[in-house]
Amino acid sequence: MRRVILLLFTCAFCFLETMAQENDRPALFEGCNDPLISDAQQIDCTQQKLLEYISKKTEYPDSAVVRAKEGLVLIRFTIDEKGLVTMVELLKGIEKNCNDAALRIVRSLPTFSPALKNGAPVESELILPIRFKVKNLLHHKQEDLYKLHWAKVDKDSVSRREINAMSTEMPFVRDAKGINYRIEYLELTYIKGQKLETLKMEDQDNWPLEMIALFQKARRGGIYVMTARIQDKFQKIEVVREFYID
Repeated sequence: MRRVILLLFTCAFCFLETMAQENDRPALFEGCNDPLISDAQQIDCTQQKLLEYISKKTEYPDSAVVRAKEGLVLIRFTIDEKGLVTMVELLKGIEKNCNDAALRIVRSLPTFSPALKNGAPVESELILPIRFKVKNLLHHKQEDLYKLHWAKVDKDSVSRREINAMSTEMPFVRDAKGINYRIEYLELTYIKGQKLETLKMEDQDNWPLEMIALFQKARRGGIYVMTARIQDKFQKIEVVREFYID
């Protein structure tokens, strides 16, 4: 087993802020419910400790390293009224061993301080995105060779207004030599708080109406994940890019 490089999105913990709006207080990581610090500091503490815990505990399966399997795993789980992690579910995976590794680490999370509603403990449902990346591969990483481009936007944090404007153009993939590729298959996932929606399309010149409707749902703290597939000679290539709504 090799240590995994985990990129839990800069905005991956926006669900905590969302839960804070729905409850008096979101679920907090062990040791972060210090009454002497502010709610914002408790949430920051939870984000940092959760990131540290997962980065330390998760191992990258050797079988995935050998095959250079990289990508995004989405795990949904519930923190019950006692702060226990339950109902762990795979929402989106990349391959069995990586999926199992992500599920295993989420199931091993320590007891949380449960969310509060009107001062009473309540259960809360969270979605945790984890990106697996292989460090120090002997060959070039795929992301160095191919990149998904959309509406000439280089940044990954965009506003709701920018997303709506971008939805008038179609994305494409460009390789390191500057060659553009038509996307044959695209999967679009929108994550916001406890909600996750995924739509798929194949070989189209315009966005389907349901995808346009999904772009219109953009709200601050949401994440759009695009997974595109192209054909480069005899090889099928999958490219992933995330856009965070700020």
